[in-house]
Amino acid sequence: MLKNQNFLLEYRTGINDVVQEFYIKAFGESIEYWRAVGYFRSSSLEAFGSTLQKFLKQNGQIKLITSVELTEADSNAIEQGLSKQEVCENRINFIIENEFKENIGSGVTKLSYLLEIGRLEIKIALPKKGRGIYHEKVGVFSDEEGNYITFSGSQNETVNAFEQNYECIDVYTSWKDEDRAKLKKQEFEALWNGESQGAVVFDFPEASRKRLIKIAKEYTPLEYSADLFEEPNIETNTTSTPKFPSWLKLRDYQKEAINAWIKNNGQGIWAMATGSGKTITSLSAATHLLNSLHEGYIPLLVVVPYMHLVEQWAKEGHNFNIDFIKCNSDYPNWEKELSHAITYALQDKKKLVPILTTTGTYKTSRFQNQIKKLENILLIVDEAHNFGSKDIRQFYLENTRFKLGLSATPKRHMDDEGSQAILDYFGDVIFTYNLKDAIKDGNLTPYYYYPIFVNLTDEEEAEYYELSQKISRLTASGKNIDDPDSALKILLMKRARIISSASNKIESLKQLLIDKELIYSKRNLFYVAAKIEKEDGYELRMVDKMVHILRDLGMQVDKFTSDENKDQRRYLIDKLSNDYIDGLVAIKCLDEGVDIPSVERAFILASSSNPKEFIQRRGRVLRQSKETGKQYAYIYDFIVIPKPDKDSLDSATYKMERNYLEKEFLRFQEFVDIAENAYETEPLVYELKKKYNLLHI
Repeated sequence: MLKNQNFLLEYRTGINDVVQEFYIKAFGESIEYWRAVGYFRSSSLEAFGSTLQKFLKQNGQIKLITSVELTEADSNAIEQGLSKQEVCENRINFIIENEFKENIGSGVTKLSYLLEIGRLEIKIALPKKGRGIYHEKVGVFSDEEGNYITFSGSQNETVNAFEQNYECIDVYTSWKDEDRAKLKKQEFEALWNGESQGAVVFDFPEASRKRLIKIAKEYTPLEYSADLFEEPNIETNTTSTPKFPSWLKLRDYQKEAINAWIKNNGQGIWAMATGSGKTITSLSAATHLLNSLHEGYIPLLVVVPYMHLVEQWAKEGHNFNIDFIKCNSDYPNWEKELSHAITYALQDKKKLVPILTTTGTYKTSRFQNQIKKLENILLIVDEAHNFGSKDIRQFYLENTRFKLGLSATPKRHMDDEGSQAILDYFGDVIFTYNLKDAIKDGNLTPYYYYPIFVNLTDEEEAEYYELSQKISRLTASGKNIDDPDSALKILLMKRARIISSASNKIESLKQLLIDKELIYSKRNLFYVAAKIEKEDGYELRMVDKMVHILRDLGMQVDKFTSDENKDQRRYLIDKLSNDYIDGLVAIKCLDEGVDIPSVERAFILASSSNPKEFIQRRGRVLRQSKETGKQYAYIYDFIVIPKPDKDSLDSATYKMERNYLEKEFLRFQEFVDIAENAYETEPLVYELKKKYNLLHI
């Protein structure tokens, strides 16, 4: 019984083992557990679900009140008439669909099974006002004799809170501090019954309950409902054997890429178009290689530039029976898990060690010190052009045996030294599969290309020419452009921003959307510059300005920037894919690795002469979509050109404009060459090419 146990007045992480000294002890004596906690997350359910064995054997019942954090887009939806309950249900479904698949452990499995058999009830609480979450944290344990203890404080039931954060809970027992314990219990009962003045409470949606149970059954690491109430036999994921998915049928070009890499002794770079299946092809190559080695498995290390790519690779890896150890800040216990796996692998070198990390984590001493203990690593780097930067080159691993670089654009823009470093480390480009090949083979969507020509304003033009003159003087003096802090580099960036954020682009976009009736269209991406403007004394980012402009035209759009976290980004992509909104307005964070196959139109207002950027942006809209049956994509490229009334130009101005147009027309030609409407688009720039002696492009 609870009364027979000795409970402290408070428990603090760093001083007490909260799980062992409090939770497991209390669960072991209880038949009922009530809990109000901050977030509905897989990590929350996993953490306290894993402590329930004895409680479950005693037929324990759970009442759980949790909350979700509403985004700005959710708040806007509520303002436009959707109920809080409906918006919240959509948010819950999104979390289940996008987070739980990647994080199903024994704790979530137990709780989903309890949910199915009626021993777990969940309710959702939201504050009656504002966008936040219902964040009060209170819990109640009750035993069969009617004794109970209540607790409250800063601790959420997450692995991070249990093991990493410095947190504290206060404990009150019904036999020593009856008044305080009773008060806390009554607070929970009022909330559960919908009688709390500060919160609105509703039942966990039935559709969400069914979906969570279904996902747990599909993705659980245990046989669902078997031995759930016994202590799990935790086995490291280093025991898995890579296998080809039964449904996988590699295309000829994928087989060609794999063969080229194998023949080159597991070294080299694949220059493969965005959306052509680099991830599946490289996992197939790794599976083939790892299963062909007679001496046993070798460590598999995959490095990606962004956190969202970690989730994409982990999902694909699961299809190959590769359960990656995910190393980044989203997984606070990655160091402990990685250390355990490496120690285990050093004892039994026939076991696979699959490691997945971001470039940021890869560069840390915490990661480097551990990974250097391994030998003969198979290294795969996604978006390998990033690996040529100065800050990464110093962390190149020497304990690799096989290396594979993946990139649509292996050559770094204006960085010959970095481009050569990539070749020196990974080896040569041994296989190329470009967009033209992918479209011809039916693996990417054909597209129409529409250049929209705009002029600089008089003010922008004057500033552009002034910067150009300064650039010319510094170039003539032999200044080095490779130094990112040099005056020349700074001037070049300022001049590029004038073109990228030319104000006439906005008016041209508005006119285009109205004239072509695209204000009624769906599945749009708008790429804008990162410029910050001042309006009425306030600073306003271009991305925010564009959102306001498009909303004023009647389009429902949201911004997609580095400000949004992983869950929010997934939610925004889900909204776009399901036509809940008309478009996303983005800066650079949609350039690499974000998969939104349903997108049909891209409006490129942030011009770039960097091949990596414009090829990535084009690739976003060319992915195929079986769900929408997309047949064509449409790209609207806003290009700044000199004013047509300049018939006579001095030699300096002519040279400057020619140099600029040469870069723009190279991008134009890259887009138009394989467009469906190339025959009608190419003549649009003929006169300008002729005037500036650029007919060779």
